[in-house]
Amino acid sequence: MTLASLPDRKTWMAVLAKAPPARLADLLPDLPTHTVLRQPEIGAVMVRGRVGATGAAFNLGEMTVTRASVRLATGEVGHAWVQGRDKGHALRAAAVDALMQGDLAADLAARVLQPLASDAQARRAVRAAKAAGTKVIADALEGGFTEAPVQSARAFREILEAMARPGWIRRVQGAAPPVPLSVAAGVALLVLTDPTTRLHLAGAADCPAVRDWVAFHIGAPLSCAEDADFAVGTWQALQPIHRFKIGQPDYPDRSATLIVEVDRLANHGAALTGPGIETAAWLNLPETAAFRANRALFPATR
Repeated sequence: MTLASLPDRKTWMAVLAKAPPARLADLLPDLPTHTVLRQPEIGAVMVRGRVGATGAAFNLGEMTVTRASVRLATGEVGHAWVQGRDKGHALRAAAVDALMQGDLAADLAARVLQPLASDAQARRAVRAAKAAGTKVIADALEGGFTEAPVQSARAFREILEAMARPGWIRRVQGAAPPVPLSVAAGVALLVLTDPTTRLHLAGAADCPAVRDWVAFHIGAPLSCAEDADFAVGTWQALQPIHRFKIGQPDYPDRSATLIVEVDRLANHGAALTGPGIETAAWLNLPETAAFRANRALFPATR
């Protein structure tokens, strides 16, 4: 909260009510000469709330408050309702309320109220940061399969079809991973990776949201490219691909599997022939040189 040079009474009483008692005492250590009209009394008030700020009001719960009233030697009367049970806080706040009605109002606003308002703003910023962190954690809990046995089985079948028949475009669904991962990449990670497979996140995919999502839904340990069993990212982010593991002649499955993010897939572009393809297939590969080089490594390809 930023105060004007001379705030209205509602504003300064709200600042005083929420101020930490010790902080107010530091800013106003000595009270002016005064008479206590109402000794500090501790009670409770009902806090009301609304769903979405527009719904019907409901009772949220009780909050402890302390109230007091004082009269200064110059005649001004001050009142205070403050959070908590600190009676000294209530008396000091009431004294400030009375002083703000006199000639010292401008000086008191700058010396006491403005620092309190700045402190309150800093506390709100800390709470907002914590809330944002909580949202990130909450987002990480979302986006997995809602019916894992059925959805994972269907997705696994589609992925096997695509891998067994190069050039075939298959559709998968069921995951909602965080940006920048696509649905297809998220499904592939959920189906193909687990806590025993090392995963490399390349480029923009290596962000807190994706790391948290992988940690919660998959548990795959993150690794550098050279040690990864799986890697996900755009073709540019995955370069150079020669850094990824290749298989061994007797264990070709120990190669790294690259999940490449593309804007779209279409059956035009490079011509594909070979095992799993009856005659020929076409696919818009990001390039052909890297695929030819990988083919030359057979049977120890990536």
